[in-house]
Amino acid sequence: MKKVLFVCTGNTCRSPMAEAIFNALAERGAVPARAESAGLYALPQSPASEQMRVVAKQRGLSLEEHRARPLNRQMLEEADLVLCMTQSQAEQLGRICPEQQDKIRAVKGYAGEKGDVSDPFGGSLEVYQRCAEELEPLCAAILKKLADS
Repeated sequence: MKKVLFVCTGNTCRSPMAEAIFNALAERGAVPARAESAGLYALPQSPASEQMRVVAKQRGLSLEEHRARPLNRQMLEEADLVLCMTQSQAEQLGRICPEQQDKIRAVKGYAGEKGDVSDPFGGSLEVYQRCAEELEPLCAAILKKLADS
């Protein structure tokens, strides 16, 4: 089973939503992969943002039990693939842990797209919904790439 680690800044918006979408799609498609998430600057045990919990519920997912986790070396070592929400996060992580650099990528780049996943933090519910809509096809593309490899 492939282990994917999604990384964002605080682990309360983008990465937990990516984790939830990815795991739901993997389960539905019977792809042997599982995702977790963490944040570069996460406050331990912070819940997912209220707006992201609402968006998850609208999509038939739940982030009610999610608690933010600060990224650590063990998580990086255990993951087969580390996907950051932005290119700059991927570059930063590669500098911090050069020995893990081969498996650290930006989500969009790995999925064959350009740019970064927009940070909805502090935005309206609609901004959070757009973030989830942006993440779903990316997670599907990542799963397809993993299944094909």
